[in-house]
Amino acid sequence: MAHIMKDLRETLQGLSEKLPEKLRGDKKLLLIAGLCVLGILFLALSALPGKSTKASSELPSTPQVNAADVSAYVTQLEERLASLISDMDGAGKARVMLTLESGAEEVYAGDEQHKSSTNRQGDSNEARFEYITLRAKDGSEQGLLLTVIQPHVRGVAVVCEGGGSALVQTAIIQTVTAVLDVSAARVSISKMQ
Repeated sequence: MAHIMKDLRETLQGLSEKLPEKLRGDKKLLLIAGLCVLGILFLALSALPGKSTKASSELPSTPQVNAADVSAYVTQLEERLASLISDMDGAGKARVMLTLESGAEEVYAGDEQHKSSTNRQGDSNEARFEYITLRAKDGSEQGLLLTVIQPHVRGVAVVCEGGGSALVQTAIIQTVTAVLDVSAARVSISKMQ
């Protein structure tokens, strides 16, 4: 690092000697020129192969979404929703069960290329999609994960002490539909025994 700073200092000194007299007198302009040189130097250094930290030389670990993760997600939603409903006026103790449309969905980066051509039989359009992959030092390849889309809720069953009251049912339905973005037809409320 010390040799980089020395090189930078020498470069800036050489630059200031070559600048016209007007530029040397204007400190703002000299500062801007120095910052530009510093930026170019950082860009050049980042492009050089050489020593790099272990974190930047290896692929970032991608989260593995499996059945246990989806189960934990559902359990957490059920617990939070049951707690919220229990705090509502008149609902009392509550239990919640959720069902899902599907599991979590992983979205990977890709490149789609379109090719159009005209021949005797008419126009032809081709589309080709390739996933973007990263290669680790050990030679293995892995897709570039952009995001993990959480599963969508299909239905909600709520059993609570105050579930027999129409007012409580309406309040619970409004809360559940707002929190989970499901239609009221997908929410069932029953009175606890």
